[in-house]
Amino acid sequence: MGIFDMFVNDKKKTEEIVSEEVQKYVTASVRNIDSELIPIKNKLNTYRGIIVFPEALSYYPIDRPQNILRTFAKKGFLCFFCTDDEKVGLKEVEPNLFVISRQERLLPLLKGQKVLFLITYFLQYIFAKMVENRVIWIDIMGNIEKYKHYNNYSIGIYKEIMNEALIATYSKEQYKKYYDGVRENVMLLKDGIMVEDFINSKNIIGEDIRKYLFMNKKVIGYYGDIDNNIDFDLIKKIDSLNSYVIVLIGKLDDTISLKDYSLHNTYVIPSKNYSELKNYVTHFDVVFFPLKSDIMNDLYTKTLQCSAMNKKIITYPYAELSQLMLPNIMFVKNADDFIKNLDLFTETNDYELSKKISEVLIKYSWENVINKVLVL
Repeated sequence: MGIFDMFVNDKKKTEEIVSEEVQKYVTASVRNIDSELIPIKNKLNTYRGIIVFPEALSYYPIDRPQNILRTFAKKGFLCFFCTDDEKVGLKEVEPNLFVISRQERLLPLLKGQKVLFLITYFLQYIFAKMVENRVIWIDIMGNIEKYKHYNNYSIGIYKEIMNEALIATYSKEQYKKYYDGVRENVMLLKDGIMVEDFINSKNIIGEDIRKYLFMNKKVIGYYGDIDNNIDFDLIKKIDSLNSYVIVLIGKLDDTISLKDYSLHNTYVIPSKNYSELKNYVTHFDVVFFPLKSDIMNDLYTKTLQCSAMNKKIITYPYAELSQLMLPNIMFVKNADDFIKNLDLFTETNDYELSKKISEVLIKYSWENVINKVLVL
């Protein structure tokens, strides 16, 4: 039995939504090409191909689908990221990469063209099916039973997508279960890195971290969820040394009060989006991951991001991180080992470290990651 067989819910509303979407697309497909798209139509033969991510997410903050399209755009493909934000209209956010609202406007342009559709959500497939010469890439990047309209009707569509797809990937090991009993030819495709996104060339300092950088103490930082998975016992031990400022970037869970831990050198600042991270993390002396468990914490992706910012990382030896073989990571066994090595790690300077990191990160570039499933 596959994961899909465990869910049976009311399907009527979802069927109605799909029917309405189909009617909208059928009507749009026979219209003339939108005037905004005519300049693109006139230069279609200059692109290597067409990639579309149908409507499911906002373009910002940048995430996995955006980075996949950005990578294709850099290689000369015409890419469309569809959004429900009406204010967008049509905007070329990077060379060859357009964000477009009212995705149905694309249908007259795509008629007769071969199009690769990146699909992460079942309703995207309803749009993709309007293009006869389509190629499907399904990418499972989350717990899809938590997605909107998850029921026995949408499950059938997910299965249909999986069976049609030329490429079937998943971003984390725990998501492979969705393919069980449906498809065997699937691939784990972990996130890549765009190093240029994390270079703080102007040395910008985020306003809400500035004051913590001038306390004559080393700054140890973390970013991500601040919840019950955080090892506050470890943080308290480091805090009590009175030698470090600890900065936690993220949303503090409502069930947690820092007052309970009598912390005097630990500070929380709000979550930062993808494009803001470099203005904060680059100013840490060391990044640490004070976690009880690495489950669902995106440590793999965060480690690549921190490495792109040339940050030293001290952490417990989580399996995913051990595989990276990055020279800027120090693995420690427990809290005592953590504290014992902290001074040494923050004081040690390796002037070749940046070069060593860069050499390793080439392997994890988004281009090389995508090349595993589709040669660019």
